Amino acid sequence: MKEIDKILREITDEEQKILEGKNVIDRSIYMGGRENRINSKKLLESGKLITMRKHTRFIDFPEHTHDYVELIYTCQGSTTHIVEGKEIKLSEGELLFLGQGISHSIKKSEQNDIAVNFIVLPRFFDDTLFHSMGE
Repeated sequence: MKEIDKILREITDEEQKILEGKNVIDRSIYMGGRENRINSKKLLESGKLITMRKHTRFIDFPEHTHDYVELIYTCQGSTTHIVEGKEIKLSEGELLFLGQGISHSIKKSEQNDIAVNFIVLPRFFDDTLFHSMGE
């Protein structure tokens, strides 16, 4: 557990740039084109149906949608999400499920606000979940 905690607390290259004064999200990490739609191909390895990445801290993440299902788990501290105009504050141990196409933004979080995002292609639920249930 200490190793996972250490990894989650590390400041990523993206976060370091933000701390050094870059005050906008690097869209090339998440999006293609001018849409505010995060593209799963930017975040998932080819052929994978699910992945996890640490939530980016120190900056507001602007309103966007996804072409995948997202689960956000707050490991420590809190994160605040604006989902279709409604503010939702996640505290340690809480989980938020967001379907494809849901419009949301995330307020700036601080050093000790640790969250992880699970990026899940909808096919995961058909191919993996239902097969494991014997259907």
